[in-house]
Amino acid sequence: MTPQEKKRLSYERDRRNTYGENDKSSRKNIPRGKRRANRADRRGASTALVTVQGVHGPIDDRAADRAEQRLAGRRPVGFRKWRDEPLGSVVTHQLGRRGNADPAGAAIAEARIERVEKLLGHRLRPAETDVAPWIRSLAAFDRQIRLRTGSRLREWVTHRMAEVRRAERAGAFTAYDVALQDARFAAALLRDGHLAAVADLLPPLDELVRACLARIPLTVREARAARPADAYLIRDTFRLVAAVSPLGAHLVDPELRAELRAWRRLRLRTAA
Repeated sequence: MTPQEKKRLSYERDRRNTYGENDKSSRKNIPRGKRRANRADRRGASTALVTVQGVHGPIDDRAADRAEQRLAGRRPVGFRKWRDEPLGSVVTHQLGRRGNADPAGAAIAEARIERVEKLLGHRLRPAETDVAPWIRSLAAFDRQIRLRTGSRLREWVTHRMAEVRRAERAGAFTAYDVALQDARFAAALLRDGHLAAVADLLPPLDELVRACLARIPLTVREARAARPADAYLIRDTFRLVAAVSPLGAHLVDPELRAELRAWRRLRLRTAA
């Protein structure tokens, strides 16, 4: 076997843990997860039995049948392991992030990615216009942001905002998608109590809400007179309204606050 074949097999068959936690802890966390699922199932069975017979009641066939029926209608708690990512995918992902972080080395990173893909004989990276990988990437950023504080929180927020702009430049996100992502992200930071710490990294809330309302594809009058054929436009309209609604109490411009209030009333009236 040649060194090139060994390298190709390594990229295809070797795997790396990308779950985001210490990979050494898996030897404890996996058995712990299985025990937790089994405990929940046993607790559900005990609860069902105690409910139908009482703590010290007699065990008869009728009570056993009722307990069995309750257990049959209860979905068991499951535990599922996820396999690690192939080494080739991990290497190309790391090279891509390195190229995005350092524009001077982007050409070198791109050449290395192409070399790995040529060795494997197929493309590992999805098309840049494919939305799903960008959404998964933003979800990973959101998970990290919920766990961070201080300077690390600010660093992850900066990366997350830059990721949305990269998706827009790649053609995966439209201006509507960018406005929706920014509004949802600001609302999540407000909900988690992080907005004050990173407010200088985001656009002002008035500017953010104004950008969202400018992307609404309908006017208030058109939304009131919408027909069934306009269902997609109505969905896009109220999706933006729902995203910026949590920010309404923090707006400074009274006219903008009144405009958002009108859209919120229309959304509630339409939902009812």
